[in-house]
Amino acid sequence: MENNRKVNRKRTAPKSSAAKNVFLAVMFVLGILVVGVGILSVTDIAGDKVLAVAAEAVKEETGWTLSAENVKGNPISGYTLIGVSLDRGEEQKQNILAAGTINVKINFASLLRGSPRLSLLAIGGVNMDLDKFIDEISTINLPDSQGGGEIPIDRISLINSRFTSVWGSVDVNSIRADINGTLMAVAISGAVNGVPVKGNFEADTHGQTFVVRKLELQAGKGKLTTSGNVNSSPDNDGDVALDFQGTLKGMDISDIAAFWPALSPRDYSGNADLDFTIEGSGSNLLITANLDFEGSRIAGYPLESITTRLRFANMRISAENVKATALGVPVEGEFAMAVREGAVPSVLVKLDGSGVPLSEVARLYPDLGNVGGSIERFSVNVHGPVDALAGVMELSAPDVLIMGKQVKNVAAQLRLARSDPATLNGKFVLEGAQAYVQGTIAGITTPSSAELNLTANLANLDVKKIEDLIPDGKQYGLSGLLTADLTIRGQASALTIGGTLSSPRFTAEGYALDKPSLSFTYEKDMFTLKESSGSWEGLPIKVSGVVSPVSSKTPDVAITAQLSFSPENLKRFVPDIDQYKLKGTVNAGVKIAGRLPHPNVELVASSQTLSAFDSVSARNLEATTALAGDLGKLDKVDVVFKAGSIAAGGAGLQDLSANIRKDGQQIRLENVSAKSGSGSVTGGGTITLGSGADARLNLAFDMRQLDLAPLAQSGGLGAALSGQLSGRLEVAGVSSNPSI
Repeated sequence: MENNRKVNRKRTAPKSSAAKNVFLAVMFVLGILVVGVGILSVTDIAGDKVLAVAAEAVKEETGWTLSAENVKGNPISGYTLIGVSLDRGEEQKQNILAAGTINVKINFASLLRGSPRLSLLAIGGVNMDLDKFIDEISTINLPDSQGGGEIPIDRISLINSRFTSVWGSVDVNSIRADINGTLMAVAISGAVNGVPVKGNFEADTHGQTFVVRKLELQAGKGKLTTSGNVNSSPDNDGDVALDFQGTLKGMDISDIAAFWPALSPRDYSGNADLDFTIEGSGSNLLITANLDFEGSRIAGYPLESITTRLRFANMRISAENVKATALGVPVEGEFAMAVREGAVPSVLVKLDGSGVPLSEVARLYPDLGNVGGSIERFSVNVHGPVDALAGVMELSAPDVLIMGKQVKNVAAQLRLARSDPATLNGKFVLEGAQAYVQGTIAGITTPSSAELNLTANLANLDVKKIEDLIPDGKQYGLSGLLTADLTIRGQASALTIGGTLSSPRFTAEGYALDKPSLSFTYEKDMFTLKESSGSWEGLPIKVSGVVSPVSSKTPDVAITAQLSFSPENLKRFVPDIDQYKLKGTVNAGVKIAGRLPHPNVELVASSQTLSAFDSVSARNLEATTALAGDLGKLDKVDVVFKAGSIAAGGAGLQDLSANIRKDGQQIRLENVSAKSGSGSVTGGGTITLGSGADARLNLAFDMRQLDLAPLAQSGGLGAALSGQLSGRLEVAGVSSNPSI
């Protein structure tokens, strides 16, 4: 038996050795394969051939040229195309698409199943003009898709890319699509015009129908959730049929505005919720939505809230059952807009509101100051093409307060008659004065740049009721009834106001003007007085000049005046002028320059005939002086005096000139000179005014060869004289009985 065991061992030993050898051989082969695969995975193989095949396919299908700076990889690890460019044209190439890299990997398991597909198609570093790319795509004939097939790629990704368009820019951080048969799962991360966008959706394809099982997208603060399907069946006459339902919650409308470069996000503030449905195809597309908005403004206009039912069909969008709040005012109505091919967009707006508190309006216009009351009713009924709107806007308010002033019976109507400009008619009562406004407003659809061309009339406004609107107006002692006829032109932010102001009698600082009338313009805080008429103490006066800036308490003035007055009128400037016993008429020109309330005053006065002290008369007289400071407390006056002739005490002189200085009660005559024939007289002295009518004289004159004949003739002596006179003349004592 032991021998049999030995025999068996001898027989089984060769079999065990053979199995071992086979195992070692297999392991050796596998090792070689592993080493080979490892070597192949880091070796570039046939990259140029792959690029050439791809370029040929692109050329055949599109006519475009595909090129790359470099190709790396092999069938095992995949291929990477670096510096990829897609161009149109041969000699003068126009770039259509550029990408930093394109990675392609093959799914080897699909090769064993006999249905080859890619495990990965990854594109990175794309920088593309999307509008240009779409235009180029539209010029080529791509093969028709039969639908229902699978995309032969397991995963498609796009990273670190940027797409530009007239609508703005799209920055892609990452878009990844995982494909499993007809199923697709997509994840998105990026930004549209700076608004962060992140989300995912799941979709499936059934024949001609693309089904979106779920789409969740976070755009800024808002979240879009929707599902539905897209049907491209031939039964739809070539149109794509949509059937979607969804919601948009918590959307910041300034982010929505950012999607359209023509809009300014600063003009939009608030959050919106939207429930919507989209169904139909082509011209039969129907979109309905329920909108709920809360915020502060839309398109720059104040709007606190709005709820409405939106509907879009046949290229017409409408808002039904509108309930909104603007400036705290409840508004109800409807809105519609139609945009059809070949036609100008048209709109329909019907809104009604009541009880508008003006205190809310004042928040937008703080310069209105103290504002109160309310607009009793307003209505808007506008329709037609946007370039030829027709309709009426109206408002009424029985009693309001603007800038602290009472305004009653306000009624305004703005009428659009299929043309621009619009026509405005309005009326109101300001502090008891009836006023009317009428004219046109061009470009009313853009209020910030609208051009006004209006006239306004205001009758018999008591100036005392508005004196507090004038800087330091109360200190001027204003009184009188004003009538104004005005023109208002330009944009609201830069108006030019002109016209005329008139009054039966107007008083300021104790000076009364009878029937004053003036024409003026006001622009950029500058008041320009063009011309005026009126009378002061029965004497005509004309004034022109500039005051700027009007809003200042101490504005600069440059005013000239022409007037005629009697010496009695000078009491305003020289209270004791009665002592001079002046008689005659004076024509004066006044120039006022400097800063209020104490400007400099230059006066030029002339008179054909003027007398003083009942004993002195002058012809062709001219006097100039400069006044400064508080004119009501004027003590010193310097006058340059000239006269063609002067007569006193039966003697007359010609070409008289003198410098006269009044200092308190004393008048000093300096540099006095005159002529009589070929002779002359020079001198000077003082005249001291007393409490009574007489003045005390202390004058001395040197005479040099005065011709007596013209001297007596000029003075009206009544006796013929001849010869020449030389000597010294002294006049002293009181004016009523001087010592000569």
